[in-house]
Amino acid sequence: MKKLIPVLFSSLTLAACGGGSSGGSVNSGGSGSGSGGSSSPNVLTLTAVESSACSETAPSTNARLVIHNDDFSERTVLSPNATGEFSYETNSSNITVSLITYKEVEMGIFQTDVNTMIDVPVTDIGSFETYHESGCSCVADTVTITANNSVNDFDSAFISMGGMSYSRSANSFSRDQISIPVEVCSDNLTITGTAHLAGQDLGISPQPFVSGMTVDATVSSSTVSVSVEPNANAYINSFIDGYRAYQSDISNSGGPVVFIDEPSVDYHTLNSVLYNYQSYAGFSDAFSLNARVKYEENVPATNDLSMTDVDFDAMYNAAVGDSDNYNFSNVSFADSFRITTSVGIRYYKDTLVWTLKMPVSGRFPNVDNWDFSEYVDTSGALLGTPNVIGFDVALSGYKNITSYEELYTEQFDRRFYSNTFNEYELATLIMESNDVSIFESPILATSINDQLVRKSESLPESSTPTQKSENELIEAVAKASKWR
Repeated sequence: MKKLIPVLFSSLTLAACGGGSSGGSVNSGGSGSGSGGSSSPNVLTLTAVESSACSETAPSTNARLVIHNDDFSERTVLSPNATGEFSYETNSSNITVSLITYKEVEMGIFQTDVNTMIDVPVTDIGSFETYHESGCSCVADTVTITANNSVNDFDSAFISMGGMSYSRSANSFSRDQISIPVEVCSDNLTITGTAHLAGQDLGISPQPFVSGMTVDATVSSSTVSVSVEPNANAYINSFIDGYRAYQSDISNSGGPVVFIDEPSVDYHTLNSVLYNYQSYAGFSDAFSLNARVKYEENVPATNDLSMTDVDFDAMYNAAVGDSDNYNFSNVSFADSFRITTSVGIRYYKDTLVWTLKMPVSGRFPNVDNWDFSEYVDTSGALLGTPNVIGFDVALSGYKNITSYEELYTEQFDRRFYSNTFNEYELATLIMESNDVSIFESPILATSINDQLVRKSESLPESSTPTQKSENELIEAVAKASKWR
């Protein structure tokens, strides 16, 4: 994780540049990383696809595939064919590649995604889809939800249609129904959802969407007991055809979770989130490190729902370890994990997201040797100095998987761990009194101004930081030269 910082900050101020690269668009060669060889070339294939708000798909012809060598010092950049497919021949059995795609997160606002896969097997690794906001016109409409068979008042409601989801809380003037504004972006939509009532959840059975419709929540619910750490919460999402169709309320501290047991459901996800706060008691929470640890397990609808204890502490400690070597093999079913860093211009609209997926144990790659801003086309995005840094570490494992071929046919039989830090740790905050350090703590990127402003409120009068410590703090953050 430490290894991400230099290259990340070298790309904070990106100017729009062309599509040049240090490697040619040659779809064969043997410079990719990996071990092992064979008498005949192996072929890596993958497809980049774009989808629009109206669920239409098209080849992502502006995507690029980067073939790396072991230390990231060399690369070859490939363009896709007219169907968005990349093909690369190599004598290696494993290879390190990066897929560059562009995602329109709002009309005319693009996010650049860099998806790096470390030591991936040279085979067909499937399709990679990016969502684009434009491509069709949407019409505002309203869906009204009732629960005629229930005497309980509405608390909130959730609906899903066309891959989009909407929710709304009840107001004090009408507790027997909820009207939810929606955007209709295509024809032949199916609507589902959940009505959360006082002490009861009811589902909306799948049905065709009609403008201005009123739907009655009639599908009964079931409950499942969960076992999570104190202060953690749990909730269940239920999916039909890959879309979230039902969403449970959140249960805190391991209470029973209500879910919709509807025959069309393909699988459920059981989720648990724990927020950890590390702080120094003498300074309130002004200098706390907020970490969110998330657990998610996918369960086929045909199986009994269950949730086992989640060892949040073990995952957290593994994720923030200081060594360049990493080892997540203690999670027996995990075969890979990923790190994601992101930079944003303003309100998370213009962003660059870089994800590295790597084997479950090994050594962090020397990404210092690769500055992807050299050739990534950032036209219309990342103009200016980003002021938001995000950090995410995730462990994903697949049960009973013996090959990558099985990985793509057993998508629902998997477990997923995620540690999410709200902001990236940049430097160590040192508070001084008479030039003597009295407190040291990691600080977060977007908390700098808030912490400096609040120092007079949060610190004892005798512990006011010196101008020297403030200057060093700001300089350390600007350079971001080390992990701690």
